[in-house]
Amino acid sequence: MTALFVRAPRPDSLEAPESATTFDTSEQEFTDERVVDLELELGTPLALVSQKAGTITSSRCRPGMGAVSGGSTIEVDGVTIVDLATSRPLWRDLAAGDSGNDVLALQEELVRLGHPTSPTGTVDDATQAVAAALGLTDGPAVVARERIVWLPAQSTPLDTCDLVTGQNVETGAVFATAPPPLQGLSLSTLPEGTTADDRILVVDDATFDLGPDARITDPAALKTVGELPSVVAHRASDQTTLLTGVYRLADPRVVVAVPARALVAAAPDQSACVSADGTGLPVTVVGSELGRSLVAFPDDAVPHQVDLLPDPAMTCS
Repeated sequence: MTALFVRAPRPDSLEAPESATTFDTSEQEFTDERVVDLELELGTPLALVSQKAGTITSSRCRPGMGAVSGGSTIEVDGVTIVDLATSRPLWRDLAAGDSGNDVLALQEELVRLGHPTSPTGTVDDATQAVAAALGLTDGPAVVARERIVWLPAQSTPLDTCDLVTGQNVETGAVFATAPPPLQGLSLSTLPEGTTADDRILVVDDATFDLGPDARITDPAALKTVGELPSVVAHRASDQTTLLTGVYRLADPRVVVAVPARALVAAAPDQSACVSADGTGLPVTVVGSELGRSLVAFPDDAVPHQVDLLPDPAMTCS
């Protein structure tokens, strides 16, 4: 018996691959995201002060609750004291015809609350009617200072309640305190190789522009910051929990991931060259990903392929 052995053809998948000499490029967006630690800049705790002396006959103050402009937190000697968030505290009693910035601030808040008056800066008939309806009038004073508790914000959360129903209160006594106001938010450390002029900060999906010193100080932006869940939790923990954000490029760059061997003349300033069909092209190395270098081309002019065996002596055009 004879046996005939026939060699089976080698599958293509097992053939030694030809050495590739080019690499197909594929563009992607690069935002250079950096996780950064954040610090809150807080002012001094705020005090709610009673300008009326007497006995507290009713108190709705509770730690954690909010004092709301137009409402009332306490009564003194049976008189309801109205909480008002004016842009400046009322520093005097107001009579008919009085004028000034304090009058204007009062009128502006009354208008915001929906009362039928106008911000004229003078105590006119309309202002007198609203003041009387709110119980702010006392004797000759159209607006009695002692009938108002000044609030620093339209809704002011309360940290402590220092006086309770039945206690006596002196003029100017603090009966509650509010948390210190948020005056700024900043990066604990500016990441190496970054500048604030081309970056934004993302916290809880909210995006913020930063000033040249990498801080947020704009009042409107800080109001948004103060309402973010992570910031609320951070403050509730007396800032013992970590507060972080993502610091990234405002305008993503177009980059290409290329094998490191495609780079020539890489320099400490992140400049380098790649070869496309034998022509040297300048690039900037902006990062790395999965063992490949992320490079950006001038004017986003990306070639379809780069050479994997560039001439080491090549110069960029």
